[in-house]
Amino acid sequence: MLFSEHLKVRGLKPWHRAWVDREQELVTFPLWSFPCFGKSGLIGYQRYNWREIKIHDNGGKYFTWVSTNYKDRVCYGLDNLFGHGPLFIVEGVWDSLRVGACWFDCLALLTCSPCTNLKAHLRQLAGEKPIVALCDNDANKSGLRLRSVADHSFVVPSPYKDVNEMTHEVCFDWLTEVQRRLKKW
Repeated sequence: MLFSEHLKVRGLKPWHRAWVDREQELVTFPLWSFPCFGKSGLIGYQRYNWREIKIHDNGGKYFTWVSTNYKDRVCYGLDNLFGHGPLFIVEGVWDSLRVGACWFDCLALLTCSPCTNLKAHLRQLAGEKPIVALCDNDANKSGLRLRSVADHSFVVPSPYKDVNEMTHEVCFDWLTEVQRRLKKW
């Protein structure tokens, strides 16, 4: 598969904030500070190298750098919020791009174990909207830890492990059902 085809399958669109290096076949996603801290600015980045293997430490397929002052409150997607519906949170950037392509607000927290003080920042950003974790369906159940900063949570349905494995149509249908179920609460 070619790099451009891979990016299309993953859901990268021209309007997403990302720097694509086609020569080295890397994608860099900028990470911005929460606007509720007054001055908004670039606080880090996540680099994606599609040819590498995924490792649990910082490196390989994903390398993330964040300014020391912001490590406990970093996320991706602040510049892609539409302002309607619930605020969905996910682990990874690609997951947030898939949810955002379905016209739902979504932030990637870049971890399955967010700091508990992140919930206050998310609450301030979400306002009255519910914060909804879309938890990965992984064998070791680590994706469920995302629940700690959410009002509600839903596990990605089998056979998918995460949101980005879904097609656009499957993701849209599932998120529409999730939103319908939220209105019952």
